[in-house]
Amino acid sequence: VQEYVELEKGIKDEFHRMLVRFLFETAARISEALEFEIKDIDYKYNRVKLINSKQRKAAKRECIISKELMNMLLVHINKYKLTKKDKLFIRITASGKKLYKRNSAFTMLKKYGSDILNFDWVTPHTLRHTRAIHLLSENVDIVKVQKFLAHKNLLNTLVYLQYINRDIDNSIIQANASIG
Repeated sequence: VQEYVELEKGIKDEFHRMLVRFLFETAARISEALEFEIKDIDYKYNRVKLINSKQRKAAKRECIISKELMNMLLVHINKYKLTKKDKLFIRITASGKKLYKRNSAFTMLKKYGSDILNFDWVTPHTLRHTRAIHLLSENVDIVKVQKFLAHKNLLNTLVYLQYINRDIDNSIIQANASIG
């Protein structure tokens, strides 16, 4: 998570910073983020609805987002006069609105990962993995993380447990304390 924070702080381009924050906070797949529409923002409750691109039906999952991310979205929407029908991740060019491309996101993250963190392996999906590990390390229940990631099978989520740096002794001491 410290590396994520360093990465975000190092990104000067507002659009890129918004995309990176969106991918991290929502743990969205890049395809889900690029298909995200303005109409799926709930401004009142700081929530967004994402279509799960892995399921055949248009299943949506809701994510709470931070006030910082909501402000980024609002600035972007107002700056480019986007409507509810528009996708969020579009660029405005001289020839009109252009959807941001999957390849552009990969190239952008690889460049920032290399320039800011000295890692040559950062991709949009890295942010999804980082978020899953972050939530588990904050003791969010594994089943809740499974729902958040929209994994059909818990085994897909259990993979992330190997990256958690939990102190087993402290966990056992806490468990023992709860039984007296």
